[in-house]
Amino acid sequence: MKKTLLISIFLCVFASSAWSLAVLNPNLTNVGDPDSFIAAELKGNLPTNSGNGELDELTWINLVLHTSFTLDDFNKTETPQGSGWLQTYNDAGTAIVPYTYAFDFGTSNPMYFLVKTGNLQAANDYRYFLFANENELLNWGVINLQGYNLLQIGKISHVDTAGGAPVPEPTTLILLGTGLLGLAGLRRKIKK
Repeated sequence: MKKTLLISIFLCVFASSAWSLAVLNPNLTNVGDPDSFIAAELKGNLPTNSGNGELDELTWINLVLHTSFTLDDFNKTETPQGSGWLQTYNDAGTAIVPYTYAFDFGTSNPMYFLVKTGNLQAANDYRYFLFANENELLNWGVINLQGYNLLQIGKISHVDTAGGAPVPEPTTLILLGTGLLGLAGLRRKIKK
């Protein structure tokens, strides 16, 4: 029984995500790895031009993801001159990770997020960048737009979030640990 309990504890403690990036907020805070980049779109090239920027952006998200999010699933947060975005560091907080920035979603836990920028001085003027939020546990959006010449975070105008997050990692680990403990108890009961 002790051996099974130790194995369960080991799995719960060491099966969590490996964090590699941090921000100074004001202390060193883990933010996870960069989220998965899904798509980018050029300025003025969204599929609709309804005059409602939020609706146009949501329509593009739904077309790219083959989803049917509504405005109820959508939240826009203004970040003028990149306010709210923080430069990332390695997990020791000693070296800046170039072109990589993090945004705290607070209590929100979106499945996807869209970053809208101003002019990036790129060969083509991409303005919309869609990511899958893979840092649900930490509620941070982490982006790297090196290929799009995002040299200054001040070019970001807003971030849109869409959808709710799946079951967080800690809950999954607790369920796994509880199941293992239950199996250990059942084995012990059968032996008696």
